[in-house]
Amino acid sequence: MTHAPLGDCKKVLEESNWDIAAAQELLKERGILKAWKKWDRQTNEWVVKFVVQDWVTAWVKVLCETDFVAKNETFLLLIDSLLSTILATTETNEIVAEWLTHQENLETALLKKLQLMLDENVATVGESLRLEAVYRFEKTTYVYNHMWFKVSSVVFYEGWHESVAKAIALQVAAMNPLYMTMDKIPDNIMHEKKKELELEMESVDKPEDIKNKILEWKIFKAFQDEVLMEQSSIIDPTKKIKDMLDGTKVLWMMRVVIW
Repeated sequence: MTHAPLGDCKKVLEESNWDIAAAQELLKERGILKAWKKWDRQTNEWVVKFVVQDWVTAWVKVLCETDFVAKNETFLLLIDSLLSTILATTETNEIVAEWLTHQENLETALLKKLQLMLDENVATVGESLRLEAVYRFEKTTYVYNHMWFKVSSVVFYEGWHESVAKAIALQVAAMNPLYMTMDKIPDNIMHEKKKELELEMESVDKPEDIKNKILEWKIFKAFQDEVLMEQSSIIDPTKKIKDMLDGTKVLWMMRVVIW
């Protein structure tokens, strides 16, 4: 019923005189106790997952200790339970939580509840579990979760072409664009690259207007692979992403990896 180790189940059943409900409560309490004891253990693996339900998108990132647990069916079912709780909440959108210590104050009732759900399952999973980040959005999205949740991506868009949004979500997961369009590249990064290329161009013996055009082309080529709209589609390499939108407007993208 609980997926907890048989030895732990036997102990709590004996202590509760075989009262199953009481035994489950004992198991939960001991899970929380174990969570506190394990809190200083390193959590070097994690799972990330997006889900969409009734126009609401939820995403959670949970840390664990080993790759074995990250792929464990019981742990993945727990992730689904967390996501269902996030979807059902009425708290403010775009909740983000990152904690360095268990003693740090959790900011909202939702975050407390999610961490408690993890703590209650430490005895079952057998490892330290930490809630790393939570997002909740009420916008039109397309979500892509890669096998074993190694990579997840989400695209926020306007329009009715879900097939386009799907293609872009796959693009984001596979090609990891850093910027939506060229004009979204931060000024300091653009300025640094421009200075670097201007130094290269000093020895070019061309009229100034030609040199400027060459410089613009070099800047574009330097960032092309990092800009979503300028990337060649992995589905149809003859087209750039910006040429296959068909009226769809991409508002924002997010990509999360496990390594």
